[in-house]
Amino acid sequence: MKKIFNYSLAVVFTVMCNLVVLAQMPEAHIYVVQTLYATWPEGGTEAERDTLIKQYFNKVTMKNPYVLHEWHLRHLFTEDSREYVIIGEYKSLSDLVASEAKFEELEKAAWPDEKIRGTFFDKFDSYYSYHNDKIFRAVEGLLKPGEMATGNMYSTCKHGT
Repeated sequence: MKKIFNYSLAVVFTVMCNLVVLAQMPEAHIYVVQTLYATWPEGGTEAERDTLIKQYFNKVTMKNPYVLHEWHLRHLFTEDSREYVIIGEYKSLSDLVASEAKFEELEKAAWPDEKIRGTFFDKFDSYYSYHNDKIFRAVEGLLKPGEMATGNMYSTCKHGT
């Protein structure tokens, strides 16, 4: 989980390098799209995997003020049935960068015992073979307003300001 949900140093470095260029552009919301590729550990179950995802979402993501919204999407019809996509929305690049430290702080608060925290992340990580991250910027003026789906862990939004 730690290696999946924490953005790599390379991503943060790339973001920081682009801040100079993007600072001159109008502020647009930032979207991080993580695609995780599922695998089944020995003895693993879909119910356990879903419980782990929901625990992290409730204990960490929902408490991170920098995350405006987050959507969890499960494969329905794509070229790879192992895909599990998480889309996070941030107000700015600086909020995305600041969210990293907040994620670490919230993870330590959620699982104060380092050994228990490590066990949780090891178990979570065992359900995914690898992942990739992409960072997108919203295109101003091209957003269709409407209601967002809420109510279950696969289409849950965290409403921010």
